[in-house]
Amino acid sequence: MVPIVSLLIVLILSIFVIRIATVALTLNGLSKEMARAKAQGKGRHRISRAMQDKIAQFHQDGVSINQIQNRLGIAYGTVWNYVQKLKEPNASST
Repeated sequence: MVPIVSLLIVLILSIFVIRIATVALTLNGLSKEMARAKAQGKGRHRISRAMQDKIAQFHQDGVSINQIQNRLGIAYGTVWNYVQKLKEPNASST
């Protein structure tokens, strides 16, 4: 009986914490769905190192962001973000 009660208490507390975090993140400008995902520890997946290398190579070859995203089948914003990282001073190969 005690383990079940303890489990229920932990479950209720975790739901409560997620709800508070969702409200706080929503107040900071995130959509409710994005805030809930962040509160639950979910995030966007990073693209593979090979894909990053392809973006870098295409960019170095003068290929536009639109063309890169079409060739690789990934979102324009993803390509744009990685190209911006390449432009940063001391851009490491991450």
